[in-house]
Amino acid sequence: MIKLYFLNGPRTGQSQEIAPDGARIGRETDNDIQLLIGGVSRYHAKISRNPAGKWCIEDLGSTNGTTLNGNPLTMSAPLKDGDVILIGDQVLRFGEENAAAAEKTAEILEDQTRKKKKPQVIFHTSPRPASAPPEMPEQPPKEPSPETGRNEQKKKIFKVSLPSAKAGENAPAATASPAPDINNLFSGKKEQKNTAEHHFFRRGNLLFTVGVIGVAVIVVSLFLMFGNAPAPKTPPVAPVAISDRNPFYLDYEKQIVSKDNVFRFSLKIRDNSAVFMLDDLKHRRHFVRKFGEINPDYKKTLLSSIKDTGFMKLEQEEPSPSADGVDETRSLKIAYGPYLNSITVRNNYPSNSFEAIEMAIERFAEDYGLKTVSLSAEEMRAEAEKAFQKAEDLFANYQARPENLRNAILRYQIAVEFYEQFDPPPKELNIAAKHLKEAESILKKMIKDAETNINILLRRRQLAEAAQECQKLMDYLDPDSKPYQKARASKIKLETILRGKK
Repeated sequence: MIKLYFLNGPRTGQSQEIAPDGARIGRETDNDIQLLIGGVSRYHAKISRNPAGKWCIEDLGSTNGTTLNGNPLTMSAPLKDGDVILIGDQVLRFGEENAAAAEKTAEILEDQTRKKKKPQVIFHTSPRPASAPPEMPEQPPKEPSPETGRNEQKKKIFKVSLPSAKAGENAPAATASPAPDINNLFSGKKEQKNTAEHHFFRRGNLLFTVGVIGVAVIVVSLFLMFGNAPAPKTPPVAPVAISDRNPFYLDYEKQIVSKDNVFRFSLKIRDNSAVFMLDDLKHRRHFVRKFGEINPDYKKTLLSSIKDTGFMKLEQEEPSPSADGVDETRSLKIAYGPYLNSITVRNNYPSNSFEAIEMAIERFAEDYGLKTVSLSAEEMRAEAEKAFQKAEDLFANYQARPENLRNAILRYQIAVEFYEQFDPPPKELNIAAKHLKEAESILKKMIKDAETNINILLRRRQLAEAAQECQKLMDYLDPDSKPYQKARASKIKLETILRGKK
C-alpha cells in the first residue's frame, strides 16, 4: 500500500495508508485524511489515480495552495516515490520509506527553508551617540499629533496663553522669566518676600501645632479608658480552597451550517462534570452524554494541554463571510485560576493555540469512548458494522476459547454505541443490543460457576484442580480488574503449595 508520511506537526513520525481509490485531504472530519494544522482548508487537496493508473495530486481550490517538491500546483500533477507535499503548514512525503526518499526530502525541506528566510530587522533601543545634530532651519511650531507623548501633552496643558493681538497689530512679546539660580535649586532655602507675612505664618503654624497636640492627648485618653474592654471573639475565617474559588470551566462548540445539513458538536465542563452533545440532521445522528464526575486524570491531562498553549493571550478576530454556502463557527471559552478568555472563530483559520485545544478536546472525548466525534457518518457506520461482524464471529466461537466471549462483549458495546447515534437507528442496533445482553448473561454465569468450583475443590483439598479452575476464571475476567488480580493471586498461592509438597 502507498503511504503518506508526516514529517512535522502533531503527527510527526506517523504514516497513513492511501486507499486504492485515493484520499481527500483537509480540515473537515469527512476527509479521508484530516489535518488539524494551520493553513489547511476545509477541503484542501486530493490524491487519486489517473486513467493510466498513476497516482496524481491536485489542489481543490484551497486558500493557501498546495506545493509539490517546492513548486506550487496549478493543475493535477503526477506523484512518484519520495515526493514531498506541502499542504498549509503540514509537510508530507509520498511513497515508501527508503534512504533515497529521505535524502530527497532533506534537500527539498532545506530549499523551502531557504526560500522562507526573511531579512532580519533590528530595532535599536539604546540611545544614539551624543553627536551634534545638523543645524536645521527654523520652522513654525506645529500642532501636536494624536501620537504625541505624555510629556508633550503636559507642555500643552501648562502652557501660558498670551492675549492675542488685535487685527493689524503684532502680539506683544512674552517677558522672559529670570534665569533660575542653579546653585540653589536643591538647597532647600526659600526667599522671604515680606517680613510681616513671614511672622504671620509663624504664628499660624504655632497655633496649628498646639491644636494637633491637644487632639492627640484626647485620643490617647479615650484609648486608655476603653482599651481594656475585652474584644468580641470572632470565629476564625476558614481558608477557601482554590478549587472552590477558581473552578475549571470549558465551553466548546463547533457548528457547520450548509444548504442541506446542520452539524453541531459541543462539550461543556463545569469543574468535575462534563456534557457531550452531537447533532447531525442530515445523517440523523443525535446523542447527549453526561458524566457527573469526570476522571481526574483525564481532566488533568486536558488542563495541562490548555496551559501549554497561548490561548489566554489570544484576541478576538473579525469574522469572515461564508464560502460556498457553508457557514462554520467555532467558539471556545475557558476559565481556570485567575484566567478567563473567550474566542470565536467564524469562517477563518483558527490560531495554533486554538487548534491545539481542539485536538486535546478530541483526545478527551476518545478517553470516554466517544471516538465518533471525529468521524463522519459514513466512517462511523463502517466502524459499527466492522465491530458488529467481529462480535458475531467471536460470540459464535466462545466455547472454543473462553476469552472470545469477553472480546465479543467489548465489540458489541462499540457497535451499540455507534448505532445509537443514528436517528432512526438501523436494524443492526436491536440485534447487537440483544446479543450483548445474552453474552453478558453467559459470561456472568461462567464466572459464578468457576468461583463455586474453586471453593468446592479447595474443601476437597484438590489443589491442582483448583489452580486450573483459577486459570479458567482469569480467562473470563478483564486483566485490569480486581477480581482478575484476586484469581491470579490464588493461583500463584496454590502452585506454591503444590511445589512445596513435591
